[in-house]
Amino acid sequence: MTTLVRSPRTRSATLHRDPRNQWPEHARRLYDRLVVLYGTDDALPTLAAST
Repeated sequence: MTTLVRSPRTRSATLHRDPRNQWPEHARRLYDRLVVLYGTDDALPTLAAST
């Protein structure tokens, strides 16, 4: 049986960046409003603001 080993070079450089830093201002405001309602542990604010 062969064990597959993932090379560190195959990782994407974007994994270390937070895409929310590139959101337009209206998406940031929506996210901030939804976090107040749903909290930071809920995925809805991020999903709603990213679309």
